[in-house]
Amino acid sequence: MGLLESRLLDFDNIILVGFNDSKIPGNKSVNSIIPYNLRRAYNLPTHEVSDSIQAYNFYRTLYHTQNIHLIYDSRNEGAQNEISRYFYQMKYLLNAPMQQYNYTLPISNTSTENNTITIHKTPEIINKLNAYKTTPDTSLSASRLKDYIACPLRFYFSTIAGIKTPNEINELGEAGLLGRIYHRAMEQYYITHTTPKKLTKQETNQLVALAFEKESTESRKQIAIAGFNSLIFNLTCRFIADTIAFDIKRHKTQEFNNVRSEEEIRTQINGINFLAYIDRIDNTQHTTNIIDYKTTTSKTKADINIIDLVTSHESAYHELFQILLYCYLYKLRFGTTTMMPTLYKMYSIKSQNGELTTITLNVPNELLTDTLPPLDIDLNTINTKDSTKIQITDYQQISAPFEWLVHKLLHNIYNPNHPFAPTENSTPEKACKYCPYTTICHIKNK
Repeated sequence: MGLLESRLLDFDNIILVGFNDSKIPGNKSVNSIIPYNLRRAYNLPTHEVSDSIQAYNFYRTLYHTQNIHLIYDSRNEGAQNEISRYFYQMKYLLNAPMQQYNYTLPISNTSTENNTITIHKTPEIINKLNAYKTTPDTSLSASRLKDYIACPLRFYFSTIAGIKTPNEINELGEAGLLGRIYHRAMEQYYITHTTPKKLTKQETNQLVALAFEKESTESRKQIAIAGFNSLIFNLTCRFIADTIAFDIKRHKTQEFNNVRSEEEIRTQINGINFLAYIDRIDNTQHTTNIIDYKTTTSKTKADINIIDLVTSHESAYHELFQILLYCYLYKLRFGTTTMMPTLYKMYSIKSQNGELTTITLNVPNELLTDTLPPLDIDLNTINTKDSTKIQITDYQQISAPFEWLVHKLLHNIYNPNHPFAPTENSTPEKACKYCPYTTICHIKNK
């Protein structure tokens, strides 16, 4: 507690931290447009009044104290590193018996970049992992597997240890708000439209405003369409218009129906609970389209090996892993059917001219055989040069190798001899650039 809260309390022992002069009694400045001399002339409060109140609160707190520990930090720059003037008052004016200790930390020339954390799987951790098999309401998801792909240690911090990441507010607004508003608006659009229909500007604005309102209700905080959020509002309106225009062209060439938004899928992989919310599912004459909306600017590379989806930290690979995992979970839930995975990328949807983009992957021939390698194989030993390029118009084309890779991931997660260690990527400064746990695992961004 602070000094003000302690006015009616007496203590036997007190530990007072931040005993620097810049904090106690603190800054002399008074936030006022009235100059100091005028304040004195007309008997207005000056900084001396504030000093007097602070001094009273300080000495009143110490009145019945038996042991007092005053801690200050001399590392602050400039005048802020001075010990409080109250120290000298007690020492020289009050002749209080005092003992002073100075603590310094030695400067080491030993690099700490390699002193990273490795978490071994104790019985307690194994029990937490097994909860995803035994507890119905506890599920893994695409996001959690993407965390493991990016860095097993990040997966441990977020999923096993449950360390929450801070919700930092910056001048660019809340991260992810644009995506959530867009998803809500598209969901609402297809609740009221069985087929795509062009909206007026006013109707689009009303749709996005309703999405803001729902986001405010569910997040339990007011999200006003002002400031940076007004930019998100306008950008979402543009994305909605582009998406509807794309769907109208697409519907003319190949009719689709039965549009389902935010479809919940609950199923199991090897006895492990999984939960997914698929952004959108629609059906053409012979195909079920599994669609994921993307409002980011990441670009899909032209030459991607399927193994990259479970080994790379790059978000473009994670997007493809996620949509293919959705296909796998849909197949487990509803059975084998013709499914086409595709992405609606907002920054390029105008150029697609009403045609769904197909995902193309290079698949090692070693993973296209009837006998797949054992799950404990090192992926680096698989020959990726001897591969077949597959343009995915049906998930079944790559279901066997992809599902083997998912099982391989889960095998590593549950293997008691496979610890949660930091990413082994050759460029950790990129892999860890936006990770919220770098201060814990000691990896330094370059």
